[in-house]
Amino acid sequence: MSLRPVLVSLATLALASSFSSAASADECTGWFCDEKADGDSSGKAEPKAGSPTPGEEVAIPGAIPGIPSDVLSGTITEVVPGDHLTLKLPNGEVKTLKWAELLQLQISGKIVIGGGGVASAPPPPPPAPPTTVVIAPPPPKYLPPPPPTLTYAPPPADESEAEHSSPRSSFKERWTLGLGLALMSPNDRGTFFKNGPLLRDYVGGGTGFEASLGYRISPSWTPYGFYEYTHFRTGAANGAVDSSASASLAGIGMRANTNPDGPIGFYFDLGFGYRWMTVPAVANASSGASNVQFAGWEYLRLGAGLALNSSRHVSWHIAAVGSAGSFSTMKDGSNSCGKGSGRCEIPEEGRGSYAFGGLAFGGQFDL
Repeated sequence: MSLRPVLVSLATLALASSFSSAASADECTGWFCDEKADGDSSGKAEPKAGSPTPGEEVAIPGAIPGIPSDVLSGTITEVVPGDHLTLKLPNGEVKTLKWAELLQLQISGKIVIGGGGVASAPPPPPPAPPTTVVIAPPPPKYLPPPPPTLTYAPPPADESEAEHSSPRSSFKERWTLGLGLALMSPNDRGTFFKNGPLLRDYVGGGTGFEASLGYRISPSWTPYGFYEYTHFRTGAANGAVDSSASASLAGIGMRANTNPDGPIGFYFDLGFGYRWMTVPAVANASSGASNVQFAGWEYLRLGAGLALNSSRHVSWHIAAVGSAGSFSTMKDGSNSCGKGSGRCEIPEEGRGSYAFGGLAFGGQFDL
């Protein structure tokens, strides 16, 4: 093979390459060449009509640092002329390309340009799904209990005072004990039997003692049974006798206190019983000195005065008292009645009457 044809071929290839380079330098087409021709020496130029805008689909061939060497295609999301261009690739990846790198590339392929407009910021991301916020009420606050308050409490009242102020509804029935002392004296008209000697001539004043057992059926009322013993002085007719008269009385009665819950009230006493009285007789020549015993019903026993209540269970009284009755039998040591017992029955038409009066002091105590 001769050397000349080879040299001619190499020269022809070199010339074609030079023309191609000159054409590449002088015949620049596309929006890159316009921007560089019209821009300043810094390489930055204002976008012109036909410049890329966000939303365009573009294909860029060639090798760009940081991206694959094949064709790079995607949607323009941001354009800053003279600075950079941002593409969103089909796989969702976002690439930012420097403006200087774009000026050095020859872009070929079809460019589809959407609606024109200025560069704008990327669309805002879709709103986040609403977040449900549950607001719970704050936990209850429990206040600590207040500190104890120290107060002075008076000592408990005496039981008697507490019971004294208790209402009547708290009353309970109970047994009672009664004690009393009386100053007694017979009246001036009393006789042992009808048209007989006066009681006062043989019996003087005396002192009596009484004991009773009752059952309190209400705060005010107390039925009771009693025994009374009285020691009398002798009278004018038998004053010389070395002896004294005495009497016993047994019976039943009813006491009343009009204000048992208060400090003071009215006191009433009503009863009856059977009395025995022993009287020293005047000595005579036939029988000498002897005692005569009279007995009979005392059909009325009455007292009225004031009740002094020291508590609901203890009360005291001071009262004027009186009693009246008659003797139905008599007994003397001479056995004048002709009976073995020596007791004589006094006929009803021959019975006299007597009465005693005086002042009594006593108390009633609940058991």
